[in-house]
Amino acid sequence: MRIATYVINLDRCTERRQRISEHLSKLGLDFEIIKAVDGAEIDTAQHSTEQHRTAQNSTAEYDQLRNKKLYYKPLSNGEIACVLSHKKALQKFLLSDADFLFLLEDDAELDPTIHSFLKAVCSKSHWHLIKLYKGKKPKPALKTAWLDKQHALCYAKKVPNSTLAQLVTKAGAQKMLCMYEGFYMPADISLQPWWLHNLNILVSKNNLVTPYDCDSEIDKLAPRKSMHYSTSKRLRHRTRFEWQRLMAKPDFSVLENFTK
Repeated sequence: MRIATYVINLDRCTERRQRISEHLSKLGLDFEIIKAVDGAEIDTAQHSTEQHRTAQNSTAEYDQLRNKKLYYKPLSNGEIACVLSHKKALQKFLLSDADFLFLLEDDAELDPTIHSFLKAVCSKSHWHLIKLYKGKKPKPALKTAWLDKQHALCYAKKVPNSTLAQLVTKAGAQKMLCMYEGFYMPADISLQPWWLHNLNILVSKNNLVTPYDCDSEIDKLAPRKSMHYSTSKRLRHRTRFEWQRLMAKPDFSVLENFTK
């Protein structure tokens, strides 16, 4: 069982790279820095899908047409770069001989019990993706399985918004890349309709990773909350998503494997 730990970091963010490097080293984790795509250097037109793309192996990027039709606001360059950076890490993992990917953003702060958690979940392989940060507010769980007295996994009623820390299998990485193909939503939102590619997403009941207190690099380029959006389009997006989510049927057997 081999776990590859990747940290996504912008080349120019040297202080963040130094902090996360020292933090992971103290925890005894070997890791590799993945050079993030810089939103400041992105040409939006260059990263949009071409209407007449013909090459079979070409990778679709940001799809502005789908964004305008299906989402309620355009993505900022920082949000586009975030998806591209995660795709880069997933592609590298698939070419490696590692069995699991521990994918972190450079503002991650890990709980000291992370080693026992990784050992427990990686002893099972019938899952795709585990999110280790569910946000500051409690999230309703549909089903929970305790691994030990400290750690539990659950199926969240709604997949949390965050790509801070994720544990991924090879099968999960392939499905995630499919969901990022021709993306038109932010990285975390793109994974929420898991039913589109039967992506099993589990969530750690307790936050095993939390964000270090530093400013968002995405918001430095263009604050997401200041982006103009259509209220009616947002309502339609949410209504469509909630209806599809209610109709989807999670595979609870994946969670049950952890209790056997």
